[in-house]
Amino acid sequence: MTSLARDRDRPGAWVLMAGGLRQSFVDLADPTHLELPYTQHVADAVDTGLPTPRPLRAVHVGGGGMTLPRWLAATRPGSTSLVLEPDAAVAGAAASLGEVAGVELRVVDGRTGLLGVAGRSQDLVVGDAFCGRVVPAELLEGEHVAQVARVLRADGVYVLNLIDDPPFARTRAALGPVLGHWPQVGLIADGSLVAGHHGGNVIVVAGTAIDWAELARRIALRPGPLVVLDPAATESWYR
Repeated sequence: MTSLARDRDRPGAWVLMAGGLRQSFVDLADPTHLELPYTQHVADAVDTGLPTPRPLRAVHVGGGGMTLPRWLAATRPGSTSLVLEPDAAVAGAAASLGEVAGVELRVVDGRTGLLGVAGRSQDLVVGDAFCGRVVPAELLEGEHVAQVARVLRADGVYVLNLIDDPPFARTRAALGPVLGHWPQVGLIADGSLVAGHHGGNVIVVAGTAIDWAELARRIALRPGPLVVLDPAATESWYR
């Protein structure tokens, strides 16, 4: 079941519930406000990997309430975002919050939708699609990851949001194809999670010229005992 409810503490903010989970927090009055921690981490990865203050061309695999496309439109005016959301109810709820300049919403699964995107046309691909707490398997397979690599420009960035639990088999399985396509792949996660004490969000960041020290500096400003694993540390953790 999908529903929208006003947030009690922030006028103009909405919470999107889907499948019994809080899927998105959208602040229409201030789209730069990112309430859910993982969205903050994705934003830090984007601003680090694509630091030049210019409009971006992005594909979002998984739409939710379109929090990140709204953030991108607000922080990088002139950006375009193609949002691929297969759940018609979720897409309808997101659309009911109003149109956003430069954002196109298509009711289609990410794998199919990405096939229609021109090669080397995008600066950014964000993977944020879930069935419950699990990313659909077809969005982690080598064929889909190859399509992500195909649509990205040479200096493009891929950011993938996962939810996993010890021993993190899903994260390691997802990392394999990503490591095969980008020279730099790192992780953002709670330090205790990386140590294997509990589950939660893991953000995979892939690109060609990411300043990992700068990403770590940004993440250190966020609440929580967060860590950034640079490519060497990620490779070691993966093995």
